[in-house]
Amino acid sequence: MKKTIALSMGTLALLASGFVPAHAAEADTPAPAAQVAVAEDTATKMDAEAARHWLGKRVGSAIELDSKARAQKYERGYVVNYTDGNTSYQSAMSPQVYDFWTGANSPAISFEAQVARYGYPTGTETANHYWRHMSQGPLTRFYRESGDDMYGTTLAYTPSAGKVMDRSWWQYADDAIDWDESVVLGDSAVIPSWNTGYVAQGLQAAGYSANEYTAAGAGISATGADGLSIKNMVVDNAVALGIGTPWIVDIQASAADADVDPATLESDLRETIATLQKVYPNARIVVSDVPSTSDDAKLNDLSQRLEAVAGNSGARFVSTRGWVSQYGLQAQVGPDGVLSAPAQDQLVTPLKWALRNAAK
Repeated sequence: MKKTIALSMGTLALLASGFVPAHAAEADTPAPAAQVAVAEDTATKMDAEAARHWLGKRVGSAIELDSKARAQKYERGYVVNYTDGNTSYQSAMSPQVYDFWTGANSPAISFEAQVARYGYPTGTETANHYWRHMSQGPLTRFYRESGDDMYGTTLAYTPSAGKVMDRSWWQYADDAIDWDESVVLGDSAVIPSWNTGYVAQGLQAAGYSANEYTAAGAGISATGADGLSIKNMVVDNAVALGIGTPWIVDIQASAADADVDPATLESDLRETIATLQKVYPNARIVVSDVPSTSDDAKLNDLSQRLEAVAGNSGARFVSTRGWVSQYGLQAQVGPDGVLSAPAQDQLVTPLKWALRNAAK
């Protein structure tokens, strides 16, 4: 696995480490951007960065993004100034990349939340890693160094996809998603980081390392504590999907999707599939249901509806209907409906073969 993007309660806790101003932590959605003044030398540096990228003249006053960052709009883009201690960095951004960072596409994702997910140091990471921040053209790029640990993120607008996407780095080399990898989207409780859940482990066992894009409680339409669903992440560009050619893109439904209005769920799934088909035209788009007992009417009905929409939308379907009964896992289902870790381990092999069959 090369990339894990997760916005969980743990991430939100990092945001309370002093990196997030108090008013941002209290609000459910980002407060309106404040117009602020910046120091003359900072304004000069921002103008120089804008001139370097042919962004044109300033438009309006500087905008406060958080306690460390200010943005300035120009005729053809933005420049963000980020101050870390005595050092400041200026990044030119296209309007689309700026909108991504500031949550214009998905109001649930504030600037503070995005920088925690994609690059700027927060909390103990400042002490553990030496971060650098650069820009090349109207995009943002980050990388960090800590001994042999070199990792980074490059976000840029991709016109063919109509999206801000991620060209990740590893050891400073281009690290686009390859054919022997997968993209998996869903709930961070079902798809924990670093291939520990049955979904990512099943993909790994099938031969496709997992690039995970998750949010706490996220289903196809169902939203969790972070206010995000898979539809938000994909269609509304709340996450910067990785550039590349994955063989499998797995949309992992949540049990909470069973409580969503069926028409809404089906519309969101169709739109999500269509968007992923545009972003990854050579991938096998797979829709996965939720492992259930054989007599769970609610989850089995959800499974059947997902299967019908997937089949009518050109996607593949992986059914785990009845698996909890079939593998004797009834006693290992928690109050929240999530299978225990040992139970998930038992599903890895059957999921491997189901995925391989779906991805033919």
